[in-house]
Amino acid sequence: QQLLPTIALAPLLSHHCTPPLLPHHCSPTIAPSPLLPHHCSPTVALPPPWKKNLRKRIIEKPKLLSVQSSRVNFYVPGSGVRNFLFPRCFGGDATQSEIYSSCARSAVFAALNGMSSAVLSYGQTGSGKTYTQFGAPGWESKLEQEMSSSSASSAGLSTAGCVVRSIVDVLDVLQRSKESGNINIQVTASYVQIYQNKCSDLMTNRPCVVRSNTGDLSGCSSHSIEHLNDALSMLKEGEKNKKFAATAMNNRSS
Repeated sequence: QQLLPTIALAPLLSHHCTPPLLPHHCSPTIAPSPLLPHHCSPTVALPPPWKKNLRKRIIEKPKLLSVQSSRVNFYVPGSGVRNFLFPRCFGGDATQSEIYSSCARSAVFAALNGMSSAVLSYGQTGSGKTYTQFGAPGWESKLEQEMSSSSASSAGLSTAGCVVRSIVDVLDVLQRSKESGNINIQVTASYVQIYQNKCSDLMTNRPCVVRSNTGDLSGCSSHSIEHLNDALSMLKEGEKNKKFAATAMNNRSS
């Protein structure tokens, strides 16, 4: 019976490719060696594949460490702990009422005293600008429920954002002025959207213009507001005409 051994060549294998201790009639099955002569054509039996220990590269991301009254502390990979300073900081547990009272209410009272004022929300898409200004998704129906179960005051608007709360404050001053009879106040509102550098009236779907030198609006409709229901109807109508676009982070980015 003919022998068919399987061997691995050593570096000192002779040039005729036949190990010295094997009979001449053997046809060994060998594993290749880097020193194998070029004229040899052995039958190769490959060893089991090596299990490569591939370590996945862990990419560290910045981590929020803490939020203080005027400082946010982050761990930034490669830089260590970094502190970012702001006039005021709020954590994830801050309420809508707290945000409005601390950031927007003073601008509303400034407007009532004859000054031009604005409340701007700036940030990455999906970061919560619409939530801060109006409320969570479906804020219109939620607001109607809260209005039907409580008085139309900021105390009864648990999820409403800055826009709705500012309207409540303005109408409260309007009501007090009527009761006193000393001041005659009329409230009108326009609802416009600037999208892709184009300004449009959300009540009429027509284009309008923002004057670059004064910031005044021209070409937009103006609507009288006497009750919160008037403002809510206006906001709901504007939401129907508002332009949205899907992004990688937000399906309804406006």
